[in-house]
Amino acid sequence: MLANAGPGGIIYQDFKPFTPQEVKQFLALYILQGLSPSPQIKQKFKPQHEDPVNGNDLCHKVFKRSGERRHKMFKAFFSCQDPMKIEPPRKTHPNWKIDNFLAHLQSISMEAWVLGRRISVDEQTVGFKGNHADKQRISYKREGDGFLIDALCEDGYTYTIFARNMPAPKKKNIDRRISPLNARVLFMFDQLPSKNHVCGLDNLYNSVKFCREAYIGKNQIMVHGVRGRVNRGLPASCSYQHLRHEACQ
Repeated sequence: MLANAGPGGIIYQDFKPFTPQEVKQFLALYILQGLSPSPQIKQKFKPQHEDPVNGNDLCHKVFKRSGERRHKMFKAFFSCQDPMKIEPPRKTHPNWKIDNFLAHLQSISMEAWVLGRRISVDEQTVGFKGNHADKQRISYKREGDGFLIDALCEDGYTYTIFARNMPAPKKKNIDRRISPLNARVLFMFDQLPSKNHVCGLDNLYNSVKFCREAYIGKNQIMVHGVRGRVNRGLPASCSYQHLRHEACQ
């Protein structure tokens, strides 16, 4: 209405309301564009025999020839935010704008994979060049600065995640006196659909207290991995000698 668009307006006089199915299709189109980028998203509406590089037969079949114009209408009218909704505190809900999307993403990723017995947990980096309050300085990875998440994986597949900018679960962090890092991992362990997995971790996560909490937890996870220079409750027999660079040559 503000743009004087739609029936009786100046632009998009052939506009018809979007059905819930169409909204899902266009949102899926944006996800596809993120996974397989094209110079222009309109190129995905072409069949592959016309554009072998950027064309997409599935998009052409779903959106048909009117897909490009319909997409322009979608961009003009679609909004993801409710201006009447009160913004929650950033300290407790730093990702509130995309919380529903992240929850759906995690639900789908866990349903799409049958988890085996041997799993692993490590940090993952989502690097980018812009500015953000939660952007972290990362000088020890090729990916560079960006967001950090703790990820539970198997054979290269990310099964579930916990963002580092989210507050650690109070049940683990405060009640059990676990560090925020370990509390996030224990929370992911509790989300697994089965018990008695064996999880490998690096020295950032491992400690005697964490191993015990993981094994007496809901899913009785057995953990293993390397130990850092700090003992963290481990006996001296579990330590290893750090080799200098000259000794490795």
